[in-house]
Amino acid sequence: RPSTMAEDAPPKVSGDLALASMKNSQLLARAAVLNSSNVGQTAPSGAMSQGQKRIALMSLNREGGQDSSMQAKLQQLSTSILPLLNKLLVFIDAMSPYLVKAWDTAQTVYKYTPLNIIEAIYGLALCFFGGLYPLTIAAGETFRVSGGDRVQNCLSLLWTDLRAVHQANMLDNKKDDDGDGIADIDQISQQELMTRKMALVLKTVNPNRILQASGGLAQAFAGVCATLKLQFARVISLAVSISDSIRPLLVQFLAPALVAVIPSDYHHWIFPMIDVTCKIIGGSIAWFLFRILAAVHSGILGGLMCARALLRYANNMKWLTLDADETMMDEYAGWTLAALGVYFQVSNGMAAPFPLNILFLPVTFCETYLQWLVTWMN
Repeated sequence: RPSTMAEDAPPKVSGDLALASMKNSQLLARAAVLNSSNVGQTAPSGAMSQGQKRIALMSLNREGGQDSSMQAKLQQLSTSILPLLNKLLVFIDAMSPYLVKAWDTAQTVYKYTPLNIIEAIYGLALCFFGGLYPLTIAAGETFRVSGGDRVQNCLSLLWTDLRAVHQANMLDNKKDDDGDGIADIDQISQQELMTRKMALVLKTVNPNRILQASGGLAQAFAGVCATLKLQFARVISLAVSISDSIRPLLVQFLAPALVAVIPSDYHHWIFPMIDVTCKIIGGSIAWFLFRILAAVHSGILGGLMCARALLRYANNMKWLTLDADETMMDEYAGWTLAALGVYFQVSNGMAAPFPLNILFLPVTFCETYLQWLVTWMN
């Protein structure tokens, strides 16, 4: 009886609708879990919701067969990194005396060097490296204009405590209380060593001086960040625009691979990873384009500054008797330096060549941190 069989069978359309409704409920639940794990993050409208929807669907489809955990991998990674960290601390301890001596020598040289020579050196550095580190140079100028003396005093206070800690640490490393010929720090565990060094720092530093210096630096740094955001507003706008434009594309192509590789318990990290990648790419492109313009501007400014400072110094030393307003020698020399500086920066791909890249590594870290801070942090 075909009619009876049709009546007894469950309606196929209703079953499909129920299955689709259940899967949609699961998808909404997975999206809610992913969203709840990212509370407090700034979510760009449109692209963020669409990306999270795709990742939630991939996470739901992948959830069945992923039982591996990342805790063991993280533990293995930390175990391998700990010896490297210990070697780094030993290297810093070995290099500290040389850094202290270099700082003292630099202060002595600065104290007795004529201002015209200092201005010429600054102009030369600006001519050849101004496009590589525009944010660092701008931050230094802002520090100098808006309370440079106060910042210098704060740094001097911190330097006093830093030297005191270094001297106390050198003495502590040589202690041998049990008289067995082996330093005490070589006979204790890593946990005991960490506790010992932390106690040494707390006993040596002056907390009131640390609070006073850190407060002054924090105020100055906040002012610098606000000034840099206004000064580089167009670059920040370009970086945000590029990041928002490539985010859906990266979600489309990267999310499936990440969902397949990462266990389901950590799928809520996928979209923040993609979002950070978009910010890195957008910021890198925008700042690279700006650095080309900054190289031309800083080359011209630094070349002319160096040439005019040297001309003033030569006149003061009676080597020359030329009036800067009447001669063109400073312009000829300045524009020649500018051309060389711009060519040097562009030909090296807007990066310091070897071995200068090693020498300028702290400046590079500072530039990268300021770039990220000014572009993406509020």
